Amino acid sequence: MTPKTFGKQLLEIRTTLGLSQTEVAEAAEVSQSYVCQLEQDKFVPSITVVLRLAKALRVPVERLLPTEPELKKRRCAS
Repeated sequence: MTPKTFGKQLLEIRTTLGLSQTEVAEAAEVSQSYVCQLEQDKFVPSITVVLRLAKALRVPVERLLPTEPELKKRRCAS
């Protein structure tokens, strides 16, 4: 299984649901450019934003979180 970052998870879920960045951004009360930057893993969102995005996408928060191999990789790089 390929590890997925937060941004990759967000992009995959959004596109699977057929939603635009603008639609997700409006529902999550953030800007479209911020959603774009999150999908590119340029920023790490606050827990508040993660909760809003999960609600906007109608998915459990866990679906947006990085997969276990990605978390281990990041811990080792620290």
